[in-house]
Order: sequence, then structure tokens, then C-alpha cells
Amino acid sequence: MNIAYLNSNDYSFFFGAQDQLEQLIKQLQTDKHKNCEHGDIEDFINKEGQEILRRLLQGWLDLKAANEEKRSCVNTVSGDKLNYVRTNTHRSLNSLFGQVTATRNGYSQRNKDSLFPIDAELNLSTNSYSDGIYFRVSKEAIRGSFDDVVESIDSTTAGHVPKRQCLNIVRDVAQDFEGFYKKKRFIEPEKTSDFLVLTFDGKG
Repeated sequence: MNIAYLNSNDYSFFFGAQDQLEQLIKQLQTDKHKNCEHGDIEDFINKEGQEILRRLLQGWLDLKAANEEKRSCVNTVSGDKLNYVRTNTHRSLNSLFGQVTATRNGYSQRNKDSLFPIDAELNLSTNSYSDGIYFRVSKEAIRGSFDDVVESIDSTTAGHVPKRQCLNIVRDVAQDFEGFYKKKRFIEPEKTSDFLVLTFDGKG
């Protein structure tokens, strides 16, 4: 790896992940883990490795925050100017790797809702859950109950989503799904020369 890159400011945001990896390697070399079965080591690496991934995501978010341009004001959809700037505002994000924090600038004005441009740029949801959590919850909900969803997320990721929040996530995803097809349905006539004919004999 390029030494100049290792010493760059951008790379410094990922020192936490690098340190966690080094600690994991050291633990694997200790007598405690030397004679373990491979399944135990596999489980250990999976659990400890989630923290490495979490720190990577946190480092990327911190890098994004450090490079955010501070503006004099932003305009709302209705044309109002928000010129009161608050730096270093925070919001939590529950990801597949655990909880991270997004730091960003907020713009507000009296009697107006605040805007956070980075939230839109990152496509963050209005709640605290990441796209990865949304995908996993929706996928698991197809297979079984919401109790099963909670158990699956807890056992296979470093995230956690309570049952009620799982229900809300699936409801949000379902609304987007229906809206997508409503918009697409009548854009243009379906291109087909075939007719679908159904016949019934009335029995039963």
C-alpha cells in the first residue's frame, strides 16, 4: 500500500477500523484461541468482525462530514431561506454493523423546519434505520413472522430492530412499492397483440 496514502488525512478516519483489525489478529494468536475448534473461531471472527465493519462505516461518515461544505443559507421547496447554521449536529443510524453517528450541518430559521443537506445526499430515512436494515427486514418478513424477523436480525447482524419497528419498516416499503407501480402503470399502453381470455365452467 502507498505510504503517502497511509499518512493522508482521509485515511486517518479509518484508524479505528485498522486498530480493531490489529487487535483481532493479536487475539487470534494468543494461547486462548490457539487450540479452539474452527467453528468457535469462525463465530468469534464473525462477532468481532462486525465491529471492524461498523468502524469502517463510521469512518466513512466522519470523512463525509469533514468534507461537507458550509453554506451561508439553503432554500426550502417553498423558497424560504434558512440562514441560521448549526454545525456538528448529530443523528444516529442503526446499520447492519451496529449503531453509527452521522454528523452534519443544519440550517434553520424561526418557525421553520430545519434542513440537513447531507441527509438528503446520503438518502437517509426519516427514522434511524439504514437501507441495509430496511432490505433485511423486508426480506425476512416475506419468510415468516415478525418475531422471526427480530430473531434473524439479532442473530445474523450487529443491528437490532424491535418488532413494532419491523412492522413500520415493512409498511413503508409496501407503500413505496404500490406507489411505484401506480406511477408506471398508465404511462403508455401495453405493447402486445395478444389477448388474455379466461373461461369458467361454473362448477364448484
